[in-house]
Amino acid sequence: MLGSDNVSLSGGTASFATKTVGASKTVSVSGLGLSGTDAGNYQLASTSATTTADITARSLMVSATGANKVYDGTTSATITLADNRISGDSLSPPYTNASFAGKNVGNRQDHQYQR
Repeated sequence: MLGSDNVSLSGGTASFATKTVGASKTVSVSGLGLSGTDAGNYQLASTSATTTADITARSLMVSATGANKVYDGTTSATITLADNRISGDSLSPPYTNASFAGKNVGNRQDHQYQR
């Protein structure tokens, strides 16, 4: 650009070549253009570009919610697991059982689960 010319790079979309975690992943940009009152004085050598960037691992948060039950003399418990995974990703958290801290009636007891 020369002096006080009014030219801006506009448009364009960028996307990674893959969605998996890794360093120096290829990023492709397409649909680049020029805008501004002096854009007609310039011509892009290319309307696309490539670069690299990193995709880092997402922290996965898993929580357990216990269900109340009627006294049955056992500590067995039923829980529902929830997580913050990305829509479309699959997660099968294995756990073998869940239990109340004690078998006696109470307003609230801690739950434990094992995997």
